[in-house]
Amino acid sequence: MAHFTILMIDDDPDLVAMVTELLSLDGHRVIAAPTAPAGVELAIREQPDLILADLFMPGMDGATAVRMLKAAERTHHVPIVALTGATGTDIDYLVAAGCVEYVPKLLIPHDLRRVVRTLLR
Repeated sequence: MAHFTILMIDDDPDLVAMVTELLSLDGHRVIAAPTAPAGVELAIREQPDLILADLFMPGMDGATAVRMLKAAERTHHVPIVALTGATGTDIDYLVAAGCVEYVPKLLIPHDLRRVVRTLLR
């Protein structure tokens, strides 16, 4: 299995730790940013293979960060997965922002691993 760099943009340190541990088991390198602006900066600098982004964070929201990343030359091609509690019509908002997939915040580890594997093929 190939190993990839995955950026996680989320302000919940417990969730970041859990996802990092989970994806590290598959051999991936997980880097994290606690705010949307820090995530945009880290993504442009590190050019990860995949980005997992919380959309509802204080200050700049994740949707704004996603739009910035999709507009940036160095990151426009990187798939972005929303980690969110959004449901229903909010899903359209995520897709419009540039996310290719979403995983509910009350995620089941198997579902997250399945989405990551599919997008990194």
